[in-house]
Amino acid sequence: MTMDGRADAGRAGQTEERLTRLERDIALLRRSGWTGGSFAERLPRVPVRDTLPTAAVAYAYRIIVIRGDGSTTPDVAYLCLRDAAGAWGWRLIAGIDAEDERGEAAVLFAEISDPDAPAANGARLYAKDSGAGKTLIVARFPTGAVQTIATEP
Repeated sequence: MTMDGRADAGRAGQTEERLTRLERDIALLRRSGWTGGSFAERLPRVPVRDTLPTAAVAYAYRIIVIRGDGSTTPDVAYLCLRDAAGAWGWRLIAGIDAEDERGEAAVLFAEISDPDAPAANGARLYAKDSGAGKTLIVARFPTGAVQTIATEP
């Protein structure tokens, strides 16, 4: 304690201000969908839309679900990523097979052109057009070789 008590009063004011900020921050965390578990008791919601917005830096590394019709078209999840040339684009990442009444997940592929070969000890699995109107499921290896796994009948 100081002789005039001013230093102690200043410290008390700083402590009160810090406590107020801490309480405000905790309240923000409790309302946030991104903290989940102990604060919000829920996981964050992924935005659901009817159409994809134009891919841009504003959507960088974000997931958006495109709503299916509930009977013939499944919900599909996309992730906004940057390609090797620096252009932003939506990449299909997940979907549910709408015809599977059990609701079991299936991997959905959208046809793409051949991507670059992966780094050593890797492979890229993707769908592409055969050139004759059929879809191919293929793997591309670090050598650049493309191996067809299945051809649409």
